[in-house]
Amino acid sequence: DSTLRLWDLDSGESRPLEGHTGAVMGAMLPADGRVLSWSADTTLRLWDLDSGESRPFEGHTGAVTGAKLLADGRMLSWSDDKTMRLWNFVTSNEMARYIGDDPLTRCEISVNGCLSIVGDTRGRVLFIDLPN
Repeated sequence: DSTLRLWDLDSGESRPLEGHTGAVMGAMLPADGRVLSWSADTTLRLWDLDSGESRPFEGHTGAVTGAKLLADGRMLSWSDDKTMRLWNFVTSNEMARYIGDDPLTRCEISVNGCLSIVGDTRGRVLFIDLPN
């Protein structure tokens, strides 16, 4: 139904977080207590759990299929649009973009945060240097 739900585990009740217009593909909890979600609607959203308000990260043209936070305040996202994008997590601004031949399916980050190891739908593993 294009919503995230915040559940009270004691009562079993939930509160919807509404803003996505397509299926929610995934979510994670950054260390600051907010929630980051990504969707088939081509956006990522950073949610304030108290207010239920969200801030979008916009730029992908296909379903966003994953995201990773980097320790230095940056974020990576990848999409069915064959791109991986590097974002400033504070401002939501896109910092860099990698364009591939096929949709990207999974991403891991090297220990130093300078190398992204990405898989695509053809089963290839790609090594992408991340700009500082």
